[in-house]
Amino acid sequence: MNFFKIIKNDIKNILSNKMLAITLVVVMLLPLLYGGLYLAALWDPYGQTESIPVAVVNLDQGTEKEDIFYRFGGDLEDALKENDDIGWQFVETVKEAEEGLMGDKYYAMLVIPKNFSQQVMDVEHGKLKKPKVVFKANKKKNYIVGLIADKAAGAVEKGIKEKTGAKFTEIIVDNLETLRDGLETAADGTYTMKDGITELKDKIPSLDSALEKIEDGSSTLEEKLGDAEDGGNKLKEGIGTLKSKVPDLLDGIDRLHNATVNLNENVKDAYDGSTRLRDGALGLNDKLPDLSDGVDSIFEGSTALKEGIGQVDDKMPDLIDGVEKLRDGARDLRNGISKVTKGIEDKLGDEKDKKKKSEEEESKKPKKKLDEQVVNKLVEGIAPAIPIAKGKIPQLAGGLEQVNGGLKVLESMASSPEQKQIMQGLINNIERDKEDMNSLLEAFKLIETREDGKVKYGLLQISKLLVRKDIDGEYCAIRNTIDDLNNVEKLVKQIASSYGVDIEVVPVEKLPPQLIPLKQLYMGANQISTELNKIYSNPKLKVLKDGLNMYQVMYQMESYDRTIIPKLTGIIDGLNALYEGSNKLYNGLDTLYDKTIGLQDGIGLLYNGSKDLNNGADKFQGIVPVLVGGVSQLTDGTRDLSDGLFKLEKGTGTLSDKVKELNEKVPDMQDGINLLYDGTFDLTDGLSKLKEASGKLNNGVSNLKNKMPDLQDGVDKLYEGSSTLNSSLAKGGEKISDRLVRSSKLMGDFVANPINLDDTPIFDVDKYGIGLAPNFVSLGLWMGALMMFFLITDKVQEEKVGKSRNASIMLGKYLLCGAIGTIQAILLSLAVIKLGLNPVSNLTYIGFNIFLSWVFVAVAITLVFLLGDVGRLLLVIILLLQLTSSGGTFPRELLPRFFQVVNPYLPFTYSISGMREVILGPNPAVLRRDIAVLTAVLVGSLAIGIAFKGRMDDFKRKKSQEKNQIIDEGSSISH
Repeated sequence: MNFFKIIKNDIKNILSNKMLAITLVVVMLLPLLYGGLYLAALWDPYGQTESIPVAVVNLDQGTEKEDIFYRFGGDLEDALKENDDIGWQFVETVKEAEEGLMGDKYYAMLVIPKNFSQQVMDVEHGKLKKPKVVFKANKKKNYIVGLIADKAAGAVEKGIKEKTGAKFTEIIVDNLETLRDGLETAADGTYTMKDGITELKDKIPSLDSALEKIEDGSSTLEEKLGDAEDGGNKLKEGIGTLKSKVPDLLDGIDRLHNATVNLNENVKDAYDGSTRLRDGALGLNDKLPDLSDGVDSIFEGSTALKEGIGQVDDKMPDLIDGVEKLRDGARDLRNGISKVTKGIEDKLGDEKDKKKKSEEEESKKPKKKLDEQVVNKLVEGIAPAIPIAKGKIPQLAGGLEQVNGGLKVLESMASSPEQKQIMQGLINNIERDKEDMNSLLEAFKLIETREDGKVKYGLLQISKLLVRKDIDGEYCAIRNTIDDLNNVEKLVKQIASSYGVDIEVVPVEKLPPQLIPLKQLYMGANQISTELNKIYSNPKLKVLKDGLNMYQVMYQMESYDRTIIPKLTGIIDGLNALYEGSNKLYNGLDTLYDKTIGLQDGIGLLYNGSKDLNNGADKFQGIVPVLVGGVSQLTDGTRDLSDGLFKLEKGTGTLSDKVKELNEKVPDMQDGINLLYDGTFDLTDGLSKLKEASGKLNNGVSNLKNKMPDLQDGVDKLYEGSSTLNSSLAKGGEKISDRLVRSSKLMGDFVANPINLDDTPIFDVDKYGIGLAPNFVSLGLWMGALMMFFLITDKVQEEKVGKSRNASIMLGKYLLCGAIGTIQAILLSLAVIKLGLNPVSNLTYIGFNIFLSWVFVAVAITLVFLLGDVGRLLLVIILLLQLTSSGGTFPRELLPRFFQVVNPYLPFTYSISGMREVILGPNPAVLRRDIAVLTAVLVGSLAIGIAFKGRMDDFKRKKSQEKNQIIDEGSSISH
């Protein structure tokens, strides 16, 4: 029963550490954030499709039939206005709709063409051209909206088909009625035709007389065609003359074309030259501000130069006095070095050196004891703080990493290069502070080993981080980190103030979105600096620093004793070299004094020259505005010249193109004249043949007259056929009338909707979030199980709970984590119910989620306790596989082959399936299978963890010993 002690001890540790307790509360809320937030955002997106804007352009002009005006596009527009499934936006023009579609105003557009009604009604006239309606969707904006738009297009198409189908059927039925009426009318008309045929029979004798007159007319026609043949010959001669003049016309047009091409090229060259002139003038005009600024800078620089040289000229007497004093000081330095060298040589002898060495050997013994006392005292003072440091320092280092990440994100908000440079410096400083914290943690771990070499090395590292003496003063990593964080807060305030916001006072929820990262960065830096200030102001830290100072001094004294005495001989050599250098310094300063007198005269001449330079710059500064005005006028002139030549170049180009077209058309004209000339031959031949044919016509009329008896016989047969046609038409009209539906509207409605579909779902899922709830609840509980093992480890305080077996450790930790997972599952379940989920049984739903949490905790505790960070990584990889392979969004059959294969081996497959049964109504067989598989996962995971934990602990311990051995070897090498 030792695992109860483990649970009790872990609970005490959590309650005694406020930061750990807060973190645990956050971990409890993580599934709520993962599952609840996702489901809240995606609960019912398809219930708000009325907010998706789709542009509608109705260009239909309508059509009129039998004094009735039809406008089917307007009917479709009215139907869409009553449709709330999509946010239909009615606009006037296609251009407006297309601009909104390509921009961010509309997701799709529907265009009803202007001839829509006309094409619908054309069916009545036998024109089977389908009316066209244009629907375009910009699927790049959002894939889901694209699918919704496709469904909307399908609905519009279906509505149009129903309306047009009904109308087409009405037209067909109406036309059949018209056909019936036409047959009846035709039957009546055959009586009239019969009367006409009777009259034809009576007119046959008159027709015979008329044929005699036609025979006389054909003879006259033959004579007149001979006259026409003579006129055709004369026409042929005239066209031949026109044909001979065409080459001269071609040559003239070709020369005109070449001249226009040359003119256009010359104008184009002139335009290119004017463009370069305009660009040069514009470039000169753009550089004039730089010239003006440069002249101002020259004037200001010459003024400063004049004033500076004047000051130098005024200070020359002081410079001469200073050089004289330096020369005297160098002489004194040379004499002093000579005396020091002689004194050291006198006092350094063999006997004194031996005596000093014996005294050093005697003094090392008590010093060694003192060294051990100081080390032991420091270790006793540091030991209680090591567990706290191991907990806090990683948190502080992680916080510094987040601060650095925030600074890198805010680099784009820097308002000036100086501010960006400051920000980059802070990033480097915070990175150094993080490395110092990690080094401090490693030093504490070395001291914790209580091994002599590691302890001394760890104390030396801590002293370097807390009390090191540099050229700039004392180096303390904690103090430096506090200062850097204060500078971060100061920079954040400065950036926020440029937006008119006091970042320290205004809460996050009232800030604009672009300043929220600033607030988060400020709060993070302030929190870490507050924590470090508590540590820095702790009196125990001051005591520790004093001890470290003493240890550092002892370490330095020992190094001094080993190294300084053998180097005294080298010091004497250095002093001799220093004496020679000081002698040269004195000689050089003596020469410098003589040269400084001559320098004073040169400075005077330089001062007069700087005054002349300043006066010249002042005059040139006055000329610059005149130059600017002239260049501006030049720029305007070149722009006008370039614009004029551009228009001229366009005009000559048009002229050249038209002449070119004329030149290209001339061969066609020549071909036409040739064809016309050739046609005159055909004309004369035709007239000859026509004359010949007229003779044949005359013969034919004679033959026709001879056939009149046969015509009489045919008319008699036609009379009999008309009687038969009359009776057949009457019978056809009666048959159509018997089979035709009396109402064209009823027939149209039937064709438009020929069936009634009974669409009844077995288990209705009316919200997108209900369908996704099993997937996201499983995701939230898995993440909750994963995150709690960043806080809860397999370590046990044996001094409080005693020696524990692996089974007790696993069960104790599992029961504690399972209790935390139960709270996570209850919170997440209630949140999803609050969103609108109505399971068959709330208690069953909550209980199943608690069961899932215990299953996921069992998997997580086994992987993390056996494999550590590798186990956490495996949990993330398994999560990714489950999200893609478990059928939470798309069914298994739609997944690629690999994901279908791994689907049966993942816990999410059964957690999602089981939760669907619990929410929408259980299939007992499916639910029992899912619970059985998940129970096997739970029991199997715990069994593996209990069986292998001891072996994995031994493996980790062996690796840790090898690491410590490497550290010891490195420490011995450094000493």
